[in-house]
Amino acid sequence: MDKDISVEELRRIFSVSRSSLQGMFRNALDLTPKQYIADVKMKRAKLLLQEHGYTISEIVYRLGYHSLYYFSRKFKAYFGISPSEYTKSLPQ
Repeated sequence: MDKDISVEELRRIFSVSRSSLQGMFRNALDLTPKQYIADVKMKRAKLLLQEHGYTISEIVYRLGYHSLYYFSRKFKAYFGISPSEYTKSLPQ
């Protein structure tokens, strides 16, 4: 997930319509493709902060986000803590 992937790209990869892709994700995961991509990216961001010592800016770039502010808001909404607060809470 170290790149910017979109629902449109998934649709092209699997050669299905947008509504078919939505239905497949909804039936299998009870999520939309967009929600699934966001979940995977947030979990990946947390792992990158834990294991690899990347800066938040590097993670934003690696995961295909276009704004540090947007990423930080999404991270806080997902985990209840900002990325910088999370980084500070990690053992040294």
